[in-house]
Amino acid sequence: MNFALKKDIEEDYIEAVKLYEDKILNSSDAIEDDYINLAFLYWVFAADYGFYSYYNIPEELRAKGEKEYPKIIKAALNKFPNSLEIKFWERYFPHRHLYNEFTQEEIETMIAGHKGDDSLIPYFYLYLFDSQKYKEERDKLLKVCEETPNAKFKYIKSIIENE
Repeated sequence: MNFALKKDIEEDYIEAVKLYEDKILNSSDAIEDDYINLAFLYWVFAADYGFYSYYNIPEELRAKGEKEYPKIIKAALNKFPNSLEIKFWERYFPHRHLYNEFTQEEIETMIAGHKGDDSLIPYFYLYLFDSQKYKEERDKLLKVCEETPNAKFKYIKSIIENE
């Protein structure tokens, strides 16, 4: 298992960030999930009071997260330009952090434009708009959340399991 992901699952988020950064900066085998997981951690460090309070994320890491999550997403899009999940997070993070509008129609159009990319991630948000229409995708996504309980999937699970 990826060491960064292991630390992420173990909730050693500060160490996970260091390992994700190291892999992205110093390795040619960084995968899409490394970028996404790092961007996600930076985003929750900056934007989620409950998260950074509970896990005692230091102020300097929260400030770094604020600056870095958009850069990591941009780097991820440069390396993986056809990724539905990265494009989704690129819109979702500022929506939740800065209250930018992000509509059901935008997400559905995004998915339609990425035929062949079977990412379930956008469906956690679509499910909030129409729980009946997206129940099947939500149920599949919950299974993924349970198989890989890192920060990103714990966040997603917390949103969709109680709806």
